[in-house]
Amino acid sequence: MMHVMGHSEPRREIEIIPDRVKVVEHIWETCACRNCEHNEVSVPVIEGGVASPSAAAHIMIQKYVNATPLYRQEAGFVADGFLLSRQTMANWMIYCS
Repeated sequence: MMHVMGHSEPRREIEIIPDRVKVVEHIWETCACRNCEHNEVSVPVIEGGVASPSAAAHIMIQKYVNATPLYRQEAGFVADGFLLSRQTMANWMIYCS
């Protein structure tokens, strides 16, 4: 039988466990009213606004992923002949957040 001689010393080490990936399957059922099927209208991203999901996503990606400030995006749109103010884009970001 062994015994402890003196005091014990802890040993620390860093262990990195890679991210785990799993597939989660969600099943969504689509239901429709026979009357409404013929009068289907898509719901806007911003109620009463003109922003499409792709437009809002593009501006967010440019701002938050590519670090392009709204004033530069505004200048890019103006250069392309389209006026979209930075205030409008800022309001979209606030609403979508």
